Amino acid sequence: MTVQKGIIPILAAPMIDPSMGRVEMTLPVGATIAEIVDAAVPGLTLRDKTHVRVILVDYRGSIHVGIEAWSKVRPKEGVRVVIRILP
Repeated sequence: MTVQKGIIPILAAPMIDPSMGRVEMTLPVGATIAEIVDAAVPGLTLRDKTHVRVILVDYRGSIHVGIEAWSKVRPKEGVRVVIRILP
């Protein structure tokens, strides 16, 4: 994965089937996970968001970020955000 300065790469799979409707985008460093989810998958209700899994990925591995931390976590440069909707 090539690191671009000042941006966070985002991959969202907003449908149950992760091969359909993929969204790839970037946002500036400093955005919260909550802001990233809202930009990548707009219009989700709070109930919908309970079915969203957010994973931060970098060269060291990956980590799940629970919904309770979305408004506090700001991914750093070099981290990719992967968003999936779970059934």
